[in-house]
Amino acid sequence: MSSTLGGGSTPANVINREHELALIKRAFKELLASDKLLSTPIIDFFGVDGIGKTSILYAIKEMCQAQGLLCIWIDANQHILQLSHDLIGQVKHRLPLKQMLATEDVYTQSVQATRDLLEREPVVVIVDSIDATNEELLQWIEAMLHDLIEDPHLFVILASKQKLSFDSDRSLGRKLTPFQLRPLDWRSSESYLNTIDNKSLSESESRRFSESKEIIFHWTRGYPLAMNAMAAAIKTGLDPQRAEHQSLLVDIIIKQVIDNSLLTRVELAERDKRKAYLSLLSMPRRFNLVIMQELIDKFDATLKLKSRLKYMGLPKSIDQHIDVLDWDVRQAGYTIDEPIRNLFQLYRRIKDPASFRAIHAFLAQRNAELAAEVSGTDRVRFLKEYLYHSAHSEDPAALAPIVSRTLERIQQEPDDAFVQFEAEFSHDSELQDALGQDNVASIYAFIHHPQAQEGM
Repeated sequence: MSSTLGGGSTPANVINREHELALIKRAFKELLASDKLLSTPIIDFFGVDGIGKTSILYAIKEMCQAQGLLCIWIDANQHILQLSHDLIGQVKHRLPLKQMLATEDVYTQSVQATRDLLEREPVVVIVDSIDATNEELLQWIEAMLHDLIEDPHLFVILASKQKLSFDSDRSLGRKLTPFQLRPLDWRSSESYLNTIDNKSLSESESRRFSESKEIIFHWTRGYPLAMNAMAAAIKTGLDPQRAEHQSLLVDIIIKQVIDNSLLTRVELAERDKRKAYLSLLSMPRRFNLVIMQELIDKFDATLKLKSRLKYMGLPKSIDQHIDVLDWDVRQAGYTIDEPIRNLFQLYRRIKDPASFRAIHAFLAQRNAELAAEVSGTDRVRFLKEYLYHSAHSEDPAALAPIVSRTLERIQQEPDDAFVQFEAEFSHDSELQDALGQDNVASIYAFIHHPQAQEGM
């Protein structure tokens, strides 16, 4: 008999999450095979609000019901004392009261209750809405997992805005599989938009909405929360193909996604400044403290700080209660989560196109300068960003020669740098979209036949 405890109502269809759900199916198969240890005992689905974390969790809940697995659902958006009581309360639905441990220590009671349950049957525990900045919450989760995760009948699924790491417990960290949820691709975005109810629209309104789907995707880049906001605005009569409607549309998207979602935990008096910082720092795809200070000093004097030392703590201050800005080791810089960064760029491009091009031109120049100061893979990284910012600041006719000259510079680098460029460019849809089909074709021709570039 299947059983699912906790949680809420079932959401809309889960679109384009086959890979994520395949991980769960494999874990379920291992969980039900009593002689097999789980290869992924803890999975953390992380990403910005509105990217689809909770939808996946509900899909997993339904999979538990279909497989006859007990599922315990914990909402981490509450005090840890309530978390323990919530867990105990759900276990009581499956265990006789006499098996519950009589103790005043609610944490010990919750651990023992879960152990008693695991002796009877496999258990899937879902923990939703984890705040990675809440140290007390993280300590509770780490302690609970440390005490329970060695049981082969336990499978834990976490959902958070920022990637969890469990650095203080290496053994636990090795059992954790982080999985970042990305925006939807075009085909999946189209399928997602098809699930939106259009019954109230007239025939002409329905036709306009259908014709707007591709624009919705290009504006929101497949971010579900932003797609919902834009689709709802279009259904009221706004047309993204009309210039006079575009400014209002982007205002609505920003209000719904940024003001009414992202910044809700920020004090009201701080929101405008925090929004201004995010808007400016969303222009580069990655930045260090030097670039951050240069952007602020050059393009928004109202955000300037009194000393260089104060800039060192600025990223952490900006990200407090937001969880979208983090240091990316792979990118060797700070990054703002792609869905949020894309929306701020969209807003600036439509509301202030001159500023949009000026900032991108400045960043193109700075990346070209930085590329000249280094070599190898570091140079390739800067040249890739140089291409990205050039694509947003140069006229289309001027871009092709820039691409050609950049490829010549990459060709002069060691083989490992060339391999890095090939691997990163093939997965960089954002850069490819910015460059356009013709320039992308030129780059792929260079990748596959680099010797031909020498004769150009």
